[in-house]
Amino acid sequence: MLDLTHRHKVLLYILIVILPTFLISFIIWEKQKNILFSKHEKEAVYMLDIHQSQIDRLISETKTRMETMALFIDQENNPNQIQRALKETLQQEPRFTGLYIANADGTIKIGTQPVSLHHDISSEKCFQSALATKKTAISEVHDKKLITICTPIVNQQKDVNGVLYATLSINYIQNIMNVLSPDLYIVVSDTKNNFLFSAGEKEKDASEKSVQTDITQLPWVLKASVAPVKPLEISQVVLTYAAIVYIFFNIIFLLIQYYLLKRKARLEEEKIKAQKLELVGTLAASTAHEIRNPLTGISGFIQLLKKKYQSEEDQHYFSVIEKEIDRINEIVSEFLVLGKPTAHKHKLYDLNQIIDEVMPIIKSEINLHRTNFQVHMDRHNPIRIYCTKNHIKQVLLNLTKNALEAMDMNGSLELIVKKEANLAVIKVIDTGKGIPEKMMEKIFDPFFTMKDSGTGLGLAICKRIVDMYGGTIEIESKLNVGTTVTIKLPLSNKS
Repeated sequence: MLDLTHRHKVLLYILIVILPTFLISFIIWEKQKNILFSKHEKEAVYMLDIHQSQIDRLISETKTRMETMALFIDQENNPNQIQRALKETLQQEPRFTGLYIANADGTIKIGTQPVSLHHDISSEKCFQSALATKKTAISEVHDKKLITICTPIVNQQKDVNGVLYATLSINYIQNIMNVLSPDLYIVVSDTKNNFLFSAGEKEKDASEKSVQTDITQLPWVLKASVAPVKPLEISQVVLTYAAIVYIFFNIIFLLIQYYLLKRKARLEEEKIKAQKLELVGTLAASTAHEIRNPLTGISGFIQLLKKKYQSEEDQHYFSVIEKEIDRINEIVSEFLVLGKPTAHKHKLYDLNQIIDEVMPIIKSEINLHRTNFQVHMDRHNPIRIYCTKNHIKQVLLNLTKNALEAMDMNGSLELIVKKEANLAVIKVIDTGKGIPEKMMEKIFDPFFTMKDSGTGLGLAICKRIVDMYGGTIEIESKLNVGTTVTIKLPLSNKS
């Protein structure tokens, strides 16, 4: 049975690679199919134009040939010579199936074979039209699949002495069409949509789409079926594009996998840090309580000894011991905040008032360091946050203390407090020596410090407090330029 992680990977691969590749390949297939079908359609139109031109030219040449022969017959008085000329023409011109000379009443005077001009209505109409108009006339297709062309024999006085009568087989035209386009199925019909003949082979899966054109010299319509698009025509192009798309989405999948692995590693790292911080906090809190108990006793005995030994030298030693005890108490207090910062009760405060309360302590430190100090606050608009006052004070004192210790004399410290949308923003900007880039990842780790006498708990405590309020703390720093610490806390919607 597949494990859940592997199943997720398979599902992700299907969603990111397989499905998009299939869908895009299908779209390309359909698009390529339409392109090829349009190409086949153009090819069919092109071939129909060729057939139209070829048939029109054939009929035009036949009419010219017969008009030339009619002129020869009018000038030639020897019937044997005319008969021989008709036979030679019939042998040399495969388009003709019969050549005759008929009188005005329709009887055959000279011909290649016996025939009656009155056996077909179309032939009769053609004959009568030639007599009446004194121009070459063409009949519709006979039942015997023949076309009749009638050319009047006109003398110099413009009188009709007879009619040169020829028959053409549509098989001749059909064979030419089969030779020119054997793969294109063409249906030839008259203007009344009566089927005459077809050319080319009709495929089983032939497309229902067709194109057509009209013949100028004959009352015919040519209709060609557009050749269907075969899978082999499309497959090569589609497979090429599908391979490119597949590779592309595989790259996307690998990038997503890399991002997810990196995100997972980051979350695990944050989880480990949180666990470490929790463990450190627990140890710190328990250790702090254990340290405070003996410190209380030591402090009490020091007070007794101070009363007993009043010499100046003894008093000096006692004062040093008390200072060190105060320092130990300060470190222990930081331990307690690191361990359980949620042990306090939160209330609604104006951030401006909290800063005003802590400002005397900050200014006293600034005077000791002889540093320029600027404060930017909007005292007319309260910035209300839900917090424990001492936590915010401790954060401000830690940040200003770090900034002052990072600067030399005559440095510049700037404190900015303002609103941004639904956030309260505190910025502490100094012109100190800055933090090396390689150290930036560790600055919030407990017990990490760049100072000779620091505990490494200041920034860890600041981050713990800010995180507790759902805020963020960011540090930007450049070596020998300065550091900017930005804290964002959510504004309270309580009045």
